[in-house]
Amino acid sequence: MEGRKLMKQAKGKRLLAALLALAMFVGLTACGGPSEKTSSPGNDSSEKSAAESGSKAESSEASAGTNADPVTIDMLLVSDGNSKDKEQQVEDAINAILEPALNTTVKFMMVSYADHTEKINLVLASGDKLDLYEPFQSYDNFYANGYMMDISGYGEYYKDIAELLGEGYMECAQIDGVQYGLPSLKDLAQDTCVIFRTDALEAVNADVNDIKNFDDLHDVLVKLKEAYPDITPLMGGSQGSALGNLRGDFDNNQMADILGNGLGVLMDPVNSTEVTDYYQSKSYEQLCNYMYAWKQEGLLDRDSLTSGLDLMRAGKSLCSGYALSPKATAEAGTSAGSDVTAWKVYVDANPLAMTSNAWTWCVNSNCETPERALEMLNFMYTNKEIQNLLAWGIEGEDYQVISDEGVGVIDYMEGQDSGTVNYYQWTKYSFPNNFLQYVMKGTNPHQWEEMDEWNKSADISLAMGFNFDATNVTTQIAACTNVVNEYNNALTGGELDPAVALPEFIQKLKSAGIDEIVKEKQTQLDQWLEAKKK
Repeated sequence: MEGRKLMKQAKGKRLLAALLALAMFVGLTACGGPSEKTSSPGNDSSEKSAAESGSKAESSEASAGTNADPVTIDMLLVSDGNSKDKEQQVEDAINAILEPALNTTVKFMMVSYADHTEKINLVLASGDKLDLYEPFQSYDNFYANGYMMDISGYGEYYKDIAELLGEGYMECAQIDGVQYGLPSLKDLAQDTCVIFRTDALEAVNADVNDIKNFDDLHDVLVKLKEAYPDITPLMGGSQGSALGNLRGDFDNNQMADILGNGLGVLMDPVNSTEVTDYYQSKSYEQLCNYMYAWKQEGLLDRDSLTSGLDLMRAGKSLCSGYALSPKATAEAGTSAGSDVTAWKVYVDANPLAMTSNAWTWCVNSNCETPERALEMLNFMYTNKEIQNLLAWGIEGEDYQVISDEGVGVIDYMEGQDSGTVNYYQWTKYSFPNNFLQYVMKGTNPHQWEEMDEWNKSADISLAMGFNFDATNVTTQIAACTNVVNEYNNALTGGELDPAVALPEFIQKLKSAGIDEIVKEKQTQLDQWLEAKKK
């Protein structure tokens, strides 16, 4: 254990700089209030945050005169998909801020999470105008396809972002030392959990602290099914099966580092840099066996058209697989329309900080005005009003501020909730600066302070800062991705018998080139680690 701690210290120095930057940012902007260890939260901090934001805005406005030509920046956002009638109004409100400050306007391209990868690839491949986008966990593929601009020479236009992120966090968007993007300010560390409706757990006298493994989870699901016979307890949705994104080592109680695309992972990322195929692991086989058995018992199902949390909100589910962090849990409750309780899949493990958690904004390689795109993005990272327009809509129509505690607490307008409000985005985590977002009534008003502590408590992957260059194996990645899409959700959704389908899945992966991907990723990781020593 002591060796593990020393390794974390040695390998995490640059990440610590990032975390300190985030902590400083939380304190300076009152995004969740200053850390309790350094000062107490209060109105003074909120006033300081407002003053600082105003100062940045005034500075930008003062320099807007240098932008003689008006420019429109096309920016892709992942949207809930249910707010189309209000999205134009939000865009107009944001432009009312941007235009006088920067002589710049934004035009949003809203796509759903389920359609994101397909649609953005179509747009980028066609050469149509798109200036800013977020590739999510397909960073390596977008780089290999030449869709990312090298922004290293445009640092003056995103200097505020770089200052907020810190050097270690900025490295998460680098490939071979070249800056190709800017990570969002969000939860750096994550874990995996099952989100339960709290009232359902209470109804069956279940306590998540008593759940130590999947066998215990099964017993709770059985109780829920008995108490709610017309509801399938565990539901997956349009993003995949209930636990389809779960990757880790059950035996060692450790979340895996997916190394970008999940094709080749580190199963023990705190202690080992060996890249392996997760789908050939014992843990994946165990997961598939559990899910198949639960499906037969009526404990598990999925709806390919609806998100897991939306199913909970609609009363069609009692729990769902989810990413775990203080912010994610708070947002899950809002999306599910009820108080929720999270059970950590890797019960005794710390959350894991890895490059893939740093979702990144990129400039399209064909962008004609990269300096203006980055200038606008920089403005968005520092403007609280824009962040909350994106996250919550129009104040006084879609929400109301009810408290200045922490960053500020809001509630829906009278007669509205997350299911009926005209503007609702469960993808708030993808927006530039999460630390500027109001928190919804019923969630912790100081969740940003908790987020800071959560990030600091994380185990740090030995591959933190590594980005895979997929150029040499693009064909294999495309083929393997198709195979994963064919089998993974069906296997982890309990729809295929693993005794039959899993060997087929593995064989098709091998034929598609998974071993070549793993080998290439291992080679690049080894080279990256060696370069870090110099």
